[in-house]
Amino acid sequence: MRIPIAKDGFPYIFASIFIAAIFLIQGWVLPGIFLILAIIFLIIFFRDPERQVPDDKSIIVSPADGKVIGVDTPETGSGNGKAYRRISIFMSLLNVHVNRAPVTGKITQVTYTKGKFFPAFKETSSLFNEQNTLVISHPSGFIKVTQIAGIIARRIVCTKNEGDTVRRGERIGLIKFGSRVDLYLPPGIEILIKEGDDVKGGVTAIGRIQNVS
Repeated sequence: MRIPIAKDGFPYIFASIFIAAIFLIQGWVLPGIFLILAIIFLIIFFRDPERQVPDDKSIIVSPADGKVIGVDTPETGSGNGKAYRRISIFMSLLNVHVNRAPVTGKITQVTYTKGKFFPAFKETSSLFNEQNTLVISHPSGFIKVTQIAGIIARRIVCTKNEGDTVRRGERIGLIKFGSRVDLYLPPGIEILIKEGDDVKGGVTAIGRIQNVS
């Protein structure tokens, strides 16, 4: 039976349990209680529930849990020299932070870029923050997923490499402790969400590809 916690969270959780046990054995009750609360938070933060991906193959699913903070017009979204739509999703500390593939396809490029740590809900984070970008080749065009670190999140985890094939809704990584994901969609995709919507990774329909049986 799979434990619904991302494996990257286990070192934090086990270390906190060990230290909390020492504190409680020594009779340091308040620090021990504080660490117990921290353990509960870590379990919540690193939770990784299974998700039911929509059966409709024309649907592009959300790559992350969170709130949509921007849906750019073709003029402001960009990618591969074409007018792409950019959908920005902000993940708070209480959201599931596991990221998922929005479509089925082959990863043609993985690029990690060092950067700053501006708040993830600000536009400057998309431009200057530490980030990791995956480009997925799909019949509708190249789809780009950018994991962006925030003011607290300073550790981007990507579990996929260039040349890997991913399935829609498959786990591709996570960002620790608050962050953002930008999704770039090629022209011709029907956008199904709007700014302010809450979305779930691997579940919520972000867009629809035309002429897919």
